[in-house]
Amino acid sequence: MMVCTPRLLVLTGLAVLAACSGQTDDSQDNDAAVERIALPVQVLEAGPGSIAQVVEAQARLRSTRHQELVILAPGIIRELHVMDGQVVEAGDPLLEMDPLPDDMDAVAEAENALRRAQRHLQRLEALQERISGAVAQSDIDQANDGVEDAQLQLTRAQRDRSNRQLVAPFHGVIEGVEVTIGQRLDRGTLFARIQDVASFTIHAKIPETVLPRLRTGLPVDVHPVGAEIAQGTIISLPAAVDRERGTGTLIVRVDEPGGDWRPGSFAVLRIHTERIEGDVVLPRGAVLQQRNRSYVWVVVADPEDPDHHYVDRRWLRLGRGDEDSVVIEDGLQAGDLVVRDGTSGLREQVPVRLHEQTYQPPPAEEKEEDETTSGRGGRPSS
Repeated sequence: MMVCTPRLLVLTGLAVLAACSGQTDDSQDNDAAVERIALPVQVLEAGPGSIAQVVEAQARLRSTRHQELVILAPGIIRELHVMDGQVVEAGDPLLEMDPLPDDMDAVAEAENALRRAQRHLQRLEALQERISGAVAQSDIDQANDGVEDAQLQLTRAQRDRSNRQLVAPFHGVIEGVEVTIGQRLDRGTLFARIQDVASFTIHAKIPETVLPRLRTGLPVDVHPVGAEIAQGTIISLPAAVDRERGTGTLIVRVDEPGGDWRPGSFAVLRIHTERIEGDVVLPRGAVLQQRNRSYVWVVVADPEDPDHHYVDRRWLRLGRGDEDSVVIEDGLQAGDLVVRDGTSGLREQVPVRLHEQTYQPPPAEEKEEDETTSGRGGRPSS
């Protein structure tokens, strides 16, 4: 019996070791099984935020000023520098004309006529100075009138010559060009129209129920279809409300529009009326509904094994918000991990694993400092 005892002890020890080894293997298998059945989810951290209250409207862009470009002197088109829809800068040439055949020498003829009138007046004045009463005062007055008329004719001829080149009065877009090179244009003919593109106004119809939330000076995001977004300001509120349609017209002005804006383009307006602040703000997509009650799934670490996580349902009381975000008044705290994607198949206490968590790199200054003080592997560089 005494001889067998050591064997029994050895066997017992081996059995105990085998049992311990079996427990370790079982634990590892259980962990692996949990990992296999844990559902992957994407989470976001609940925290404070603000929600901009926005009123949307639609309207067309209007230029703040326009001008008709009228021919000021008759002529024949020699050069045409613009076409319909072209954008020009102030001072850009639009049209150049040659004078009509009868007006080819108008300036030279006016200069000669002025010289003749001046010489005639000088002769009369010299004669009157030599012989008092030799020239009637009415003749001298008539000669003075002749000089003034000749000067006016010369001024007009010179103006006509300069007016045969038409330039843009301001930065704008040209519309209504319907002429061709070689065409004769008479004085007063409408050549084209120009609309300013340096600033715009928008006259938008707004529902009567929204008007109390608006005031002059509020910022407005203006997004013309297919063009750059720019910011404007409400400059006028409706003076009256259309009772049949239940709307009023407000006016928005944009002084720094996009370079591709054009009068008449259709635009969407987003008017920022106020901002809602909240200690916890979530995207609407993370909030689920069950029997008209709102809830979210919150990821909780297993207290016995922090490496494992499960989900817990949290019922919510919602506050104000917009179509994208909402303030959570009760049911969540800042810092809670809320399931954003992967909610399908979740229920209470279901194990989950966090999937595709976003890594936030340190600021550039800290990173540069770390690289200068450390070598590879995080050890101080020598």
